[in-house]
Formats: sequence, C-alpha cells, structure tokens
Amino acid sequence: MKRFKRFFSLLTLIAVCLSLTACSSTTLSTDGFYWFEDATSFPDTFEEVLTYDVSVAHATPSNSTEIKAEGHTFDITKGEYVTKLQAVRNNNGNYYVYTTSFAFEGVYKTPEEEIPFADGFTTETKFTSDLKPISSKKQYNSELYEYSYNYEISYSSDKADVTLVEYPNTDDETTSNFTIEDYTEGAYIDNDAILAFARLYNVNTSLYRSFKTIDVLSRKNQSMTFVSGSSGDQLDVKNLDNYVINGNTPTDDKVNCARVRFYISDTFSGSEIEAYYATDHKTHRHRLVETYTKLSGGLGYVKYSLKSATV
Repeated sequence: MKRFKRFFSLLTLIAVCLSLTACSSTTLSTDGFYWFEDATSFPDTFEEVLTYDVSVAHATPSNSTEIKAEGHTFDITKGEYVTKLQAVRNNNGNYYVYTTSFAFEGVYKTPEEEIPFADGFTTETKFTSDLKPISSKKQYNSELYEYSYNYEISYSSDKADVTLVEYPNTDDETTSNFTIEDYTEGAYIDNDAILAFARLYNVNTSLYRSFKTIDVLSRKNQSMTFVSGSSGDQLDVKNLDNYVINGNTPTDDKVNCARVRFYISDTFSGSEIEAYYATDHKTHRHRLVETYTKLSGGLGYVKYSLKSATV
C-alpha cells in the first residue's frame, strides 16, 4: 500500500507541477524566455498567475479510448490549480520564485462504499536568471490515501541537501535527511518546476530533451524525457478552448497548441504526462493550456484546463 501511495504521489507531483530550473554543470539550451513579452531580457518587474480547473477525464485528445475501472469511480467535485511566476531583481543576482497550489475535493466510489476526500499541495521553487536551482519546498496531503509529507531541498554547486518528513498516518512521523551528490551530472530540472520547462522551447517543432530530477520520495535522481513531435511524423497540434487574459477574452475562439509528452526514462517508466502548450508567443506566451495525468488503477485521468491568466 505504501508503494502505491508513493507512486500516486509521484505522478501527481510530476504532472501538476511543473517552473524551471536547469543544472549548474550542463546548461540546457533554450529558444527564449517566452513567459516574458520580450523573450530575450530579464524584466524590471514581472508576475504571472495562471489558474486551472481540475476535473476527471476518461480519454485524452490523443487517445479516444476511454479508461474506466468497472465498479470503481474517482470523481472530482471541486478542484483548482494555481501557478505564480515572479521575476525578482537583486544586487546579488536576479532570480525567479515559482509557486503552485493545488486543491481538490472528490468522492472515490467502490461497490462497497463511497469515500469523500480532499487532497492538495503547495510548492515554492527558486532558481536564478540563468536557470540554476536555489531551493525547493513542498507540502502534500491526501485524505484519500491517509498520507502526507513535506520536504525542502537546498541546492549548491555540486550537491542537493534534502529534508523529508513523512506522515504515513495521523500517528506516525518519520524524518529523513539525505544528500544527492550527482544531480549536476547532466541537465537538471527541479521536480516542482517541470511543466514550465516546455515554455522555453518552440514546441511546434520536433524536440527531444532528456534531463534529471530529484524524486524525493524515492530518494534518487530520476531520469526523464521531454518530447514534442517526432522526426518523420506529422506534428500533433490541436486547437483547445480559449481562456481569459487579464480579464479579457482573446479574439480568437481557440488556442493553437502543440502536444508535449513527459515520461520517466528509467527501468520503471510509469505513465507519461500528456500536455498541450500554446505555440503563440505574443498573446499566449507558450502557456500550458491543458494537461492529462493518468490515475492508478484504471480510474481515468486528472485533467487541468487553463481558465485565466493575469500578467
């Protein structure tokens, strides 16, 4: 059961997160800082807040086959995911602060019972203007799985120090302190910042990027891959529903998006994340518009749909 809890937590962690940090030894080449109006320079002031509705889906834009578990349903009655990206100018070096909050309420139904629950997490990730990680912290709580945890990561040039506190149930508490010394061996992205990663690329082209991220619950540096399009194949582009920007609805009815896939490229691959990013820079600034994370047990997908952006 504990393994299942960790697996579910990891999927949620990776899927919903997602601002960006790169490593100190291998620089990730990017196409531009598309969250800025001027994608080439660090602004004097900047704050972007994105708000998403959270729901359950049983199919995705790329896979019309419905996923359902007979006799079991996972319903979200209320859900919201909010991200905030801030650029901070500092005499000692410019940096970003990326925060997220995720909360939903729902009901898990089996042939024997109905279990109401509330789950959620908050994160804060800091990284420099040249994408080197500074720190990361997260608080996660699940009523459904009777499991919660919090952690903090402090990065230096050659290692990452981690403090993890787990609460397997209401009466237990375990604290672990450990160090990941190889996180700089290759491109690195903080786990709480992965989904913003694709915003730094022209995703309406064929891209393949591999990187590392620290999976705190497994206490290891995890290999992951980011892919958009593929050589020789037609690019997967879809028009998704529009959203409100600074209180105004854009004139176009739909947002042109490209599909991006994130997946663990290791012995245990897990389920990939299917995400759709706007391909336009001027209006939509390569924002994540929609994403799907597969739930364990054939219960469907958690779907995140962008509803508003404030800059």
